[in-house]
Parts: sequence; structure tokens; C-alpha cells
Amino acid sequence: DPAATSLNLIALNDFESPAPIDDSRKWPVMLALKRDGEYMSRRVRGPIWIIYPQHVYPELGQREYFSRWVWQLKAITVE
Repeated sequence: DPAATSLNLIALNDFESPAPIDDSRKWPVMLALKRDGEYMSRRVRGPIWIIYPQHVYPELGQREYFSRWVWQLKAITVE
């Protein structure tokens, strides 16, 4: 939807965090399934973890982005 402005990230424990759609246009935000070549279990933040590339873009290390690193992701809704 061209009018959508936000992604609502929902974790297995029902934690929810909004993320602007523009984040994924501005940076290569990833849906991580594996860590060190192995699928991630719930115990290690799997099965899916939203990862922002702060190692390449230092501005992503600011506090406002921390809540967008949702682990144990179960759903994304577009709003």
C-alpha cells in the first residue's frame, strides 16, 4: 500500500514495536534466520530476528532504534 507508513513488528511474546517503512528503504534491514550458519532457536532470539546494520551505519546505534531490533518475530503488519 503506497499510503502505508509503518510496520508493526510483533514477537512471539506479543511484544510490539512500530518501525517506519522508510527504515527499510534507507538501510538494508534484514530478517535474520541464521547465526554463524545455524538456524536460531527461540533460546537464541530465533526463529527470526530483525537486524539493523549498525556496524555500517553508526547512526543506527542510537537509542531510538533499539526497540526495532525485534527478536522471536512472529508477524509484521503494514499500517
